[in-house]
Amino acid sequence: MYQLRSITILMLLVSIIAGCSKKHPSDMGPIVAKIGNEYIYLYDIISPKDSATFFQGGLEFRKKRLTSYVMRDMYIREGYKKGFHKNDTIIEKMDAYTKSGMVNLVYSGEILDRFAGEKARRELYENLKKQVSGRHILITYQGSLAPPSEITRSKTDALLLITEIGAKIKNNEDFISFADSLSEDPTSVNGGDLGFFEWGQMEDSFQEVAFSLPINTLSSAVESSYGYHLIWVDSVKSVELGSFNRMEGQLRNKLYTLKNVDMVNAAEALVDSLNTIASTLINSDRIDILVKNIFTFIQTKSSGSLRNSPVGFLQEQMQFGPLATYSDKEITTQILIDLLKNPTGGRTLNTLADTSLIKKIVVGEVNKAIITKLGFDSGYDKRPEFRNDFKKKERAFVWQEMREFVITDKLNSSDGNIQKYYDEHKDNYLTKRKSDIVEILVTEKNLADSLYALAQNGADMTELAVKFSNRKNVEKSLGIIKEVTRFQMGKIGKKISSMNVDEISKPLKVGKNWSFFKVISVKEPQYRPLEDVRSKILVDFRNYEKRRHAKIFSSYLTDTYKPQYYYENLDNTVAEGTVE
Repeated sequence: MYQLRSITILMLLVSIIAGCSKKHPSDMGPIVAKIGNEYIYLYDIISPKDSATFFQGGLEFRKKRLTSYVMRDMYIREGYKKGFHKNDTIIEKMDAYTKSGMVNLVYSGEILDRFAGEKARRELYENLKKQVSGRHILITYQGSLAPPSEITRSKTDALLLITEIGAKIKNNEDFISFADSLSEDPTSVNGGDLGFFEWGQMEDSFQEVAFSLPINTLSSAVESSYGYHLIWVDSVKSVELGSFNRMEGQLRNKLYTLKNVDMVNAAEALVDSLNTIASTLINSDRIDILVKNIFTFIQTKSSGSLRNSPVGFLQEQMQFGPLATYSDKEITTQILIDLLKNPTGGRTLNTLADTSLIKKIVVGEVNKAIITKLGFDSGYDKRPEFRNDFKKKERAFVWQEMREFVITDKLNSSDGNIQKYYDEHKDNYLTKRKSDIVEILVTEKNLADSLYALAQNGADMTELAVKFSNRKNVEKSLGIIKEVTRFQMGKIGKKISSMNVDEISKPLKVGKNWSFFKVISVKEPQYRPLEDVRSKILVDFRNYEKRRHAKIFSSYLTDTYKPQYYYENLDNTVAEGTVE
């Protein structure tokens, strides 16, 4: 029933793991600003992992980053003062975010904390402080992972054989001899030598024995997915690590890698148990019929015989029953309607004509709902990390709403304001200066100089162009090029922009050729009529007004909150002295 759960769960785990960032060190870095009675620290404005990039940017870049953060913070403070966090738009956004955030928090609490929580990270940290150099003998059996093709023995026989071998080993030399002659692992050619290995390179059952075994001691039979092993430890060496705080992110990522399969299995088991409790039913037959109806709708729509919209079509499909049920609730085609209406989703009805895709969407929606319910039932919404994340997101929404309020909502694009802006910025709407020229293009400089001299003495430029110029279709154009602006033809355009009518340029090197030309007419810049450029003026006006209102409000915030900046603490050496 839940054949898609592994895909869904793996995607969730990947998204949560990607979102798990390194915790701030206990020292938040130096104080870099102050708003009222509250201090802002370096690691408020950047995360520790971004510090290298931050300090490469130079002092002015760091100042700009800090002032932007402080201004955003003041916007948010003012937004809360005005009660923006209580408006319907933000409440609706936070409701949607709470549900999606709850899914991540439940997976983090139920799965990630179990396999990669602080206890697991500290255990891994201690285990990584040493490496073991050892040897092993491997005896495989039918059903073990990748046994040699000639192996036919059973698991029981393999255990008997490895036990017999162990009974004969008295010292390191015996172990090497038996490894050479009997081990069924490629390391047998080196007496079973594995070299030094760290915690995490071997299967759990193998490494737990190897790391606890005294030097020059033989283990009893150890089972792994490859078969049965005997292990002999030759030596152990200590490894110097950075502090736990500095390595915490690496430790977490290493655990995610080591425990990936276990985490996916645990997540699947959790979802299965929740679906069992919820009596979830995915109506596969109903989904199959829906997809057929989508195909029919698309074909009918393309023939022009149907005027219904995709949303209207999906609304009609609701009458034929739910796509899934769980805990006395239903998943209907409304979830597909929501996807079509989402401007950032990029979904069309054509892309939804896929049975497996719709099942994946439905299963994901059910899983999100039942996991969210578990989160609220288990009190996850009361946890500090949830409240902190909730507050962080709410602040982001308040910031967005405040910008709309301060900037966008104050824009008045009336005809009078547009006319006034146009009159004050008319020079921005001038046409380009355009020149008609007669040009001669040749490959030899001597020829260009000679022809230039003839032109200076009154020779007809068009006749010279037809006879000597290398330009294509010169017989037809007579060498005349019309309406050349400063930004056309490279050096030629730049030179023309400063020339007058009847003026002849000296020969210019253009690529592998030489060019000279005469200006025969000039169309000077003219103001473009307002109506011809109204759409551009409207865009320019709105951007101008946004900047103007933002500047006014920024001044108000600065006067109100009086932020203090400690730019001297943005120095790299100061910051490095506070980071562990």
